[in-house]
Amino acid sequence: MKQFELKTGVPPAGSIVETIRALLDYAHACLEKKDADLNIAVHEVRKSLKRLRALLRLVRPALDSKSFQTADRAVRDLGRRLGGARDSAVLLVSFDRLADYYTPFLCAEGMQPVRDNLESQYQSAMDAFLVNIDVHSLEEQLEGLRQRLDALDLTGFTRHMLFASVRKTYRAGRRALRALHEEPTTRHSHTLRRHAKYLWFQLLLLRNWNPAVLEPVVADLDELGELLGQDHDLAMLADTLNAHPGIVDNRIRGELLNGLVESRRIALLAAGLRTADTVYAIRPARFISQLESAIPI
Repeated sequence: MKQFELKTGVPPAGSIVETIRALLDYAHACLEKKDADLNIAVHEVRKSLKRLRALLRLVRPALDSKSFQTADRAVRDLGRRLGGARDSAVLLVSFDRLADYYTPFLCAEGMQPVRDNLESQYQSAMDAFLVNIDVHSLEEQLEGLRQRLDALDLTGFTRHMLFASVRKTYRAGRRALRALHEEPTTRHSHTLRRHAKYLWFQLLLLRNWNPAVLEPVVADLDELGELLGQDHDLAMLADTLNAHPGIVDNRIRGELLNGLVESRRIALLAAGLRTADTVYAIRPARFISQLESAIPI
């Protein structure tokens, strides 16, 4: 996906407005591209919308509560409507990753029916998604979202507000990490991943101001998101296998598959916690103090 960064030498408010417009322009371009895979294009649109939500959290101090909540809800709801065949695709990708990781245990001929069933589900969901998706309507919704976001008054957004927002995002991640240590559940893991993604994009926007300082943190956050994302996807796979036992037509194979899913999840979560402990090692006040010193906005 195209990289987005706040421009140096431009007041934060103006640069944020430009970035919001650039994200929406990118989403439109993905849909308008000739011969594009529609599923991939829509996935890129969804990623743009998630980044818009991170941006809205960055400028939240400059907005009244109603304006923020209305804009955030509009971005969130459009993203949810574009979910499409995402869950089915996640199940198939997760199974393939698991098979690669545990070769040859899950590459045996006996596991092929499981993959066939997952692929069949994915194809059915994808066919339904492509039939129901209306690109013209989606473009109109993106244009409506552009108008709504253009109407936001960000002129009062300051450097101080920017760092206050990053501090709030960082603090939320620390709380989520503490909860995950105390109770290692899928819900807490997903919460940590969401806050880490917000922080990742907010720091990514600032990266070009001081790459030497920010690049390592951005890289750690990217790794954390990937580790927790794979854990979440495997949790979905386990839930699906338990809810639909017919996907695995042999009890022994089912027990093997569930055992390997659980084993892999433990490894992913342990790695994610180690990375998160590094990212969130210092208190929010010190983190922001170091950030302010490194970024001369």
